[in-house]
Amino acid sequence: MIDWWTIMATTITAILLGCGVVGSFMLLRRSRTNAKREREFLRIESEHKYSNLFNTVSDCIYIHTVDGILLEVNESVAQLLDRPIEYFVGKHLTDIFGISHQPQVEEYLGLLLLNKSELHGIVPLILKTSSRIITFEYRSNPIIQNGAVVRIQGIARDVTEQKKYERSLRRSEVQTKRLLEHATVMKHNLEIVSREMLKVQEEERVKISRELHDEIGQLLATMTVKLALIKKAFNGTTEGPLQVKLGETEVLAGEMFGRIRRFLKELRPVGLTQNGLVSAVKRLIREYSENTEIDTKFLGEVEALNLLMDETKTVVFRVIQESLTNITKHADATLVTLEVKKRRNSVQIKIVDNGIGFDVTKMNSTAVAHRGMGLIGMAERVKLVGGEFQLTSKVDIGTTIEVTIPLPGSLAGT
Repeated sequence: MIDWWTIMATTITAILLGCGVVGSFMLLRRSRTNAKREREFLRIESEHKYSNLFNTVSDCIYIHTVDGILLEVNESVAQLLDRPIEYFVGKHLTDIFGISHQPQVEEYLGLLLLNKSELHGIVPLILKTSSRIITFEYRSNPIIQNGAVVRIQGIARDVTEQKKYERSLRRSEVQTKRLLEHATVMKHNLEIVSREMLKVQEEERVKISRELHDEIGQLLATMTVKLALIKKAFNGTTEGPLQVKLGETEVLAGEMFGRIRRFLKELRPVGLTQNGLVSAVKRLIREYSENTEIDTKFLGEVEALNLLMDETKTVVFRVIQESLTNITKHADATLVTLEVKKRRNSVQIKIVDNGIGFDVTKMNSTAVAHRGMGLIGMAERVKLVGGEFQLTSKVDIGTTIEVTIPLPGSLAGT
């Protein structure tokens, strides 16, 4: 007897299994369809984002074949070159840059195919619409599939203004260099002229002192002798007033002769060349102290002054002389100290007074302005012989002038 219950159960089970298989298949198909739609949506969204980025970026973006045929450019290319995007698609690079650039274009494509790596460079482009020259800096990268270059993509930037600025900067640097070289030559020539002027000035001092001594001095001496003879000839026979006038004239002639002698000493120090700078400075200080009644001291390694060259000896003497003159006129000092120190490669001279001092930054008064001109002259003299000049002063305390003079090469370090 047939077991209907078994057959029915088996049939129902088979039907249920079939329905399950069909349902699973339908679910799988629907799932695949949904996944496909999702992928398509994501692809479209990605392309949309890429398109937005591609066309909104300020730099120029391009894609071309290995033969140089443009496949795609972004909006920045169209705006910069004043052409629609459609104009560039399908054009060869030579059509864009001009037939004169064909060798450069061929070299560019050849390097990309050969090296299969990024290529960087700068290229000019003449706009056909305005004849304006634009300079591009580009970076091109080959897209490789299965070991072969299939197309080229790259990015370019307009560096026209930057290059103009760089060229202008280079021209400015060249011009500045020329001006500096010219200024150096002028400074050197000025130093030569200044040294020659100092030399000529000293020679003129010698010439004037010689003429004063030989001519004016002799005339004054002759006049003094004749006045004495006239006074002697009329002695006892002339009236009193005439004798008085003769005596006064004789005194004036003596004073004039004394002033000329002092002027001669200022023009040319006695024995500077023959006896050395130390002897000349000692004599200057001694006479200065006697004439002004200002206590003056000469301290330190004084003999080091004789190690200086003749040209610098004259400068040092003039600086000391001018300093003492300024102290007499403006400082109201009671003590002046002149100190000499020998360094390894130089000699340092320091002149210190205990006078009223002044504010170095304020040269307003007539006395200080006059002193400032003398200080400028001293500083220039010292600078011309390669030395250093330094001035410090404090009101009611005093003034210090410090001069450092280099020693000759053969004596430096002794």
